[in-house]
Parts: sequence; structure tokens; C-alpha cells
Amino acid sequence: DRHEHFLSLVHSREQTHDLELAFTAEGRITGLRAKLITDIGAYQRTLAVINSSLAGTSLAGLYDIPNIHVEVVCAATNKSPASPYRGAGAPEACFARERLVDIAARELGVDRAELRGRNLVTPEQMPYDTGLESVEAKVILDSGDFPAALEQALEMVDYPGWAAKQEAARAEGRLLGLGICVYHQLSGTGPFEGAGVRVDPSGQVTVTAGSAPQGQGTATMLAQIVADELQVDHETVKCVFGDTGRIAFGIGTFASRNAVMAGTSVHMASVKVRDKALELAAHLLEADTSDLEYVDGAFRVKGSPQSRRTLAEVAAAAAPGGSRPPGMEPDLESVQYFECMAAPYSFGVHIAEVEVDAGTGQVEVTRYCVVNDAGVIINPLAAEGQIAGGVAQGLGGALMEELVYDAHGQPQSTTFMDYIVPGSLDVPALEIAHMTSPSPLNPLGVKGMGEGGAIGGHTAVANAVADAIEHLGCRVTRTPLKPSTVWELIHASTA
Repeated sequence: DRHEHFLSLVHSREQTHDLELAFTAEGRITGLRAKLITDIGAYQRTLAVINSSLAGTSLAGLYDIPNIHVEVVCAATNKSPASPYRGAGAPEACFARERLVDIAARELGVDRAELRGRNLVTPEQMPYDTGLESVEAKVILDSGDFPAALEQALEMVDYPGWAAKQEAARAEGRLLGLGICVYHQLSGTGPFEGAGVRVDPSGQVTVTAGSAPQGQGTATMLAQIVADELQVDHETVKCVFGDTGRIAFGIGTFASRNAVMAGTSVHMASVKVRDKALELAAHLLEADTSDLEYVDGAFRVKGSPQSRRTLAEVAAAAAPGGSRPPGMEPDLESVQYFECMAAPYSFGVHIAEVEVDAGTGQVEVTRYCVVNDAGVIINPLAAEGQIAGGVAQGLGGALMEELVYDAHGQPQSTTFMDYIVPGSLDVPALEIAHMTSPSPLNPLGVKGMGEGGAIGGHTAVANAVADAIEHLGCRVTRTPLKPSTVWELIHASTA
């Protein structure tokens, strides 16, 4: 039952960071030194180490930091095992870094947005090798214009006018805060993914993928890739997942890899199928391949549109016993494996506005803006759904969700009465803008993006709460910022 589930489910996010940044007099970051401790629960599992590894190698973010030293400690406890959860270490590292950047800006007397802008990696530095390497991949930022993304996000919220808005609210006794988060997200990890594309004699196009969807719209996305290449209606494309009888090798769905790895393997297979279909059509039409064009799902002779063969007719000719060129194997099908160890990095800037009730500590997120860059977007609706879902989870981690234990190590939050998750009324409408910097690491130019909302959402909301109450002498260094936690911060500083 639910109680038993809470007692035994895997945990994530419990990390403690001791983080230092070194600055020049001009506000340029020259070094980062960190020690982080991850509670990995009672068992030494590879999946638990992933959180620690990705957190340690995510600490530099999008900033140009020449000197980095990170010590990572995995602490075994009597809790349930730790496991990756949307972002897998990146939300924790992002929170620690972006919180410290805000604190540094306050202490250095520099505007927090200006301090970020001074230190972001520039497009001219791409690809930018951080020198770090996680258990998943080397941390090499492959593409993007980070300063432009920050500038666009600041424009969306009218950042130059924020200080006056905040002061006017304080004069009325209201606590408004604005939080900025600049983050990156590892995506599309290797070493490979496989997919097959087949056109049967009826014209039915079937995709067989080694990965498997988890509700994020993978079937639609892969069907779109095939449909673009073969010029068929994507709604007619059939997708089959996880069937080892159809495709021998596949890795799976994690690390925002489906669009990058499965998408590229499907693209490769589609190109092979189309190339073979072109040769078949040329044979059937007694023409050279250079004299054919592919329009509306049919091959036709240039200047003679009545001389044509549909994709279904070509597939029928490809069947055993059909009319094929000498030496061509039967069937119109291709199975391809995209092999790549270099992982593209998507990125974004999230800015949240909140209002804090000083009397209760309750936090309301009043506005939320996102500038997202995941390379070439295949399905805009699915992409924005991924952002929204991630932001909701990030907001939950920032304000609500906590697995509480008593002094004897007994779990206390074992129902949804005690472990609060965001509802529809807690998540604001999102204002989303997209930038596009195609990744050079795959032919589609795509980057994974499924976890970015959870990374940016957690930190943007936490930084906004901090901005609302720091003038009272409060310093936010942990989440979740539940009403009781915020109330205690406020009243401890004013006591």
C-alpha cells in the first residue's frame, strides 16, 4: 500500500554542499572549490553514485571558471537506497551554485544578473571543455549563446524595473521576490541506441526502437522524424518499442536521450530506406536516380510527373519475387545503430516571481518565465509539456517535498498527507521562449530537454524566496522552503 511504498521507495536529492567561489576585483570568477556529501542510503549501488557524479561535474554550470576542485563523498546510511530522479544531481548542484552567486553578488555589491553575465561562457568559446567528466560523459558544452539567453529572459520580466516594483510592494507590507537560475542539462548519453524502419508492400511504415517511452511522447516524436524523411502522414506511422524479437540491441530511456539517440538512429534508418527506395524507383521507371524527385510520398521523373511510383509500389517491388535491381536484397527495411559517447548539453534561464506571506511563511509563485535552448525542437507542444512538468517537480522540491525522519531514524512522511506535492493551483502559467542552437553532435541538431524544468524550477523558485526575505537578515541555504521553514527564517531574523 502507499504507506509501505513510502517506507521502501528509493530516495534522491539529499545532498550537502560546501561551496566556495573566488573572484577578481572586477567580479570575474577565478576558482570554484567544493565538497559535497550525498546520502546514498543503505546500499552501494551504481545508480546512487550517478547522483553524486553528475552533481560534482555540474557545479560549474555555464560559467567560465578556469580553476575547479570538487570532492565528492557518498555516505551510506540506514535509509532506503538513493537513485536518480529527474535531473539526477543537477538540481542540487544548480541550487548550491546559483544560491552562492546571488549571495556573492549581494556581498560584492554587484547586480546579480550583471555578475552572471560577466562570467558566462561566450559563443566564441564553443565547444567549451570544462575539464570535468562524470560517469555518464565528458562535460563539454557543445553549442549555445548563454549571454543572449540571459538577456532575453531578463527582458521578459522587465528586470530593470524590478527593484522599483519590489520596493513599492515592501512599502505596502508585501514581500515580493525574483529568482534567477542559469543552468545546463546533460542529455543524450551513449554509448548507442538502435532503431529499424520498414515499409511493407501495403505502404505501412513501422518503426522499431530499442528504447521505450515513459509517457513523454516518444512515439509521436519518432514518427515525425520518419514522416519528414519519407513524406508520409506521421499519424499513420506505427511504432513498436522494446521488442528484442524485432531489434536485438537497445539501451533504454533515461538521461533525456530519446530524441538524441533513438531519434538519430531512426533518422539514419529512414535515410537508408529512402536511398534504397530511390534505387528501386529508378529501376522501375528505367531512369537514373539523378533524374528522379520525391514529392508527396512518390518518386517521379523530373519534368514528367505522370511517370511515378508510390512508396507502397516501391515496397511491393522490394518484396521477395519482386522487381529489384540485380544484387539488391529484398524488403524495404533498415536497422541502424547510432553510436556516440559525446553528450549534447541543453540549457536555459528560468526566472520566477513569488510573494511571501510574512505571517504564515506561505509562498505563492506569481509569475514564471523560461528561455529554453534544446537545439532543434521536433515537437513544440511536447517540448513545452516537458518544461511545464519539470517546473512543477522543481517547484515541489523547492517548496514542499521532503522525506522526514525522526531522531531514531524512523520515517515520518509516509502518506500524501505528510509528503506534499504540487497541485494544479500551485503551478503558475508559464511564459516560454525558445532559442535554437543546433548541436553539432548529431545530424538532427537536437538536444535532450526532459529534465531541464526540474533543474531550473527548483533553483529559480528558491532564489525568489531568498530575494523576498534576505533584506530582513535571512539567508536561504536549503530546501524545501515549506511555510514553517520560511516563517522560522523570518522570525529568527527579526527576534
